[in-house]
Amino acid sequence: MNSKKILIHIETLSTTSNNAFSLFDKSKFGEKKSKKIIYSPYEAFFLIETNKGVLLKNNKEIEIDKFERSLIKKEKNFLTNYQSFKNLRKKGYIVKAGIKFGSTFRIYESNSSIHAKWLMDAFIATNKLSLKDL
Repeated sequence: MNSKKILIHIETLSTTSNNAFSLFDKSKFGEKKSKKIIYSPYEAFFLIETNKGVLLKNNKEIEIDKFERSLIKKEKNFLTNYQSFKNLRKKGYIVKAGIKFGSTFRIYESNSSIHAKWLMDAFIATNKLSLKDL
């Protein structure tokens, strides 16, 4: 295992890695809580997919496809939402959970984490939406 990778514990999606704190300071990945960085499932998956993180269970690496299956089982729209998350992150936006605000994500411009500029939900173009959903 590469020592520069962030070691993420599957039970809590958290880490105490110095690299994680550096990444938080630079790019606002995760949330700082009690001397840990805690990730959303989207953040953890992104870090693993981009080879910046490794998911561990009992100090053994978990394969990304196994993690992906567990996330899809918990949230049927995980892949749709994740594609939006990944696209926005690659463009430099800070993307956080928006559940308190009735949306999937809160989106911040990269230079500001004080107030979200947008709230976002992702939908598959072929799915029908009710007026209420819209």
